[in-house]
Amino acid sequence: MGHHEGAFEVEGMTAKKLTNLQGVWKFVPISPAYAVAGHYNGLAFFKKTPAGWGFEATLSGLTESSRLLAKDEQGNIWMAHPYRGIFRVRVSPPERQLSADFFDQQHGLPSALGNHLFQLGENIIFTGEKGIFNFSREQNRFLADANFEQIFGPNAHVRYLKQDQSGNIWYATDEETGLLLVENNTLGKNVRRVPIPELSDKLTVGFQFIQPVDQQNVFVATDQGFIHFNPAVYFSQKDSVLRLVLHEVRLKNGADSVLFGGNQADLGSPAEVTLSARQNSLAFAFSATDYPGSEFVRYSHFLEGADREWSDWTVETELIFNNLHPGEYTFQLKARNQHGVESPVLSFRFTVLPPWYASQWAYLTYFLMLSGLVLGFIYRQQRRFAQEKRGLVNLHQQQTRHSEEAINRLENEKLEAEVRHKNQELASATLHIVQKSEILNAIKDELESLQHKVVADPKLEKEISHIIKMLEQDARTDADWEQFSHHFDQVHSDFLKRLGEQHAHLSPNDYKLCAYLRLNLSSKEIAALMNISLRGVESSRYRLRKRLGLDTEANLTDFLMRF
Repeated sequence: MGHHEGAFEVEGMTAKKLTNLQGVWKFVPISPAYAVAGHYNGLAFFKKTPAGWGFEATLSGLTESSRLLAKDEQGNIWMAHPYRGIFRVRVSPPERQLSADFFDQQHGLPSALGNHLFQLGENIIFTGEKGIFNFSREQNRFLADANFEQIFGPNAHVRYLKQDQSGNIWYATDEETGLLLVENNTLGKNVRRVPIPELSDKLTVGFQFIQPVDQQNVFVATDQGFIHFNPAVYFSQKDSVLRLVLHEVRLKNGADSVLFGGNQADLGSPAEVTLSARQNSLAFAFSATDYPGSEFVRYSHFLEGADREWSDWTVETELIFNNLHPGEYTFQLKARNQHGVESPVLSFRFTVLPPWYASQWAYLTYFLMLSGLVLGFIYRQQRRFAQEKRGLVNLHQQQTRHSEEAINRLENEKLEAEVRHKNQELASATLHIVQKSEILNAIKDELESLQHKVVADPKLEKEISHIIKMLEQDARTDADWEQFSHHFDQVHSDFLKRLGEQHAHLSPNDYKLCAYLRLNLSSKEIAALMNISLRGVESSRYRLRKRLGLDTEANLTDFLMRF
């Protein structure tokens, strides 16, 4: 027996002290006659004689506290130190010497801290801050154990492993304590991880210890003593039925708040549990009939119509749902005990009606109102479109009219320009005739004056008289009048033609006088053109007034300008 005060040999009801060596942790037999004990400052030899076990000597070469010890198949003793690392020790009892190899993170361990080792049959399992390992002699380093990694995951911190007589393995991690059940099947062995919540947080921290005696007796060391645990009775409870009870469903607002009072018959159909829009906050109270061990029961819920999936497992036995939207809901609840047994799903169906402004009649009214607004908007747009269309048509007509007026104005301006141009041509032609007549008259006067002054020469006088007659004949010719009258009618809208139709009794000289007066020529210019005197022009004007039937007060020129 190891003890803080030393090592003891227990026989019957007595304990004999073997040595005063303090802090003896554990004994590891290395042969029928020798055992190695770990203590506060390394390792020591103990030898068995016919008189019993006795202390031999301490072994030099290792001074670390050696609490965690195990022997492998090659006879090596492995020692794990939680704050230093792992040592592999080879001892020689006759020489009372040892040799040690040190391993840390350079040899595959996560670090030099938090390392433990456990003897499982002939194998030694090593655990670190993260993961579970085996030692490979070929690679001289630690490798992750695939089987345990599949069970606990790659980052689990396993603090304790202990194998019982049936091959099952008791374990303790940072989160739970339980049992790895090894079950035989046709394809081999199957390992099932079974947590035991009743033992979680009960083991002595840093000095975990579980001693399985048989299938009915397991002793667990705690700070307050030992727990006697019976696996046979505990696991037989897995066949029990877990029944879930809904105690109460009540409203969080409203006078009559209780909807369901615990009687299963009260659970009606969805149509029977109908709530108004204001009654949209509900509270559910429930529990499971699992004794003993009700403190390990967990609950999960799913509110169909609001949730997407089942909730996480929790110890809460009351749920509150606030401000539920209008719709149909089904509250579903299930429970699970520490053995993984789940209860049948319990359901409670209810309906939350929408408020009056969100009812079907309200939506129908909204639809009709919206349809009216849409139709009104369409009608208004159509009227607006028609008005705009009429406006565009009127604008187009106005623009067309303005364009036509502009075109007419341009055409009139063009005609006026042409008239002005023709008038200029007529005026130029008339002036040319006037100048021609004046020149001819001047030549005639000069010839007549010359005829009286020259010496009497019958032949010359005869020639001058012939020339004078030719000039008089040219002055009287009407060859230029035809061309003049043609152009004059084109410019003045057939003035002479219309004059002839209305006053057919006019003479040719009257037509010429009318044309010259329409051109607003002076009496002198008219006299030159008609080869008459000014007095003859006045006489011709007088005769023309009488033939046209004008009063004495009427202006002849104004009459002809307006004709």
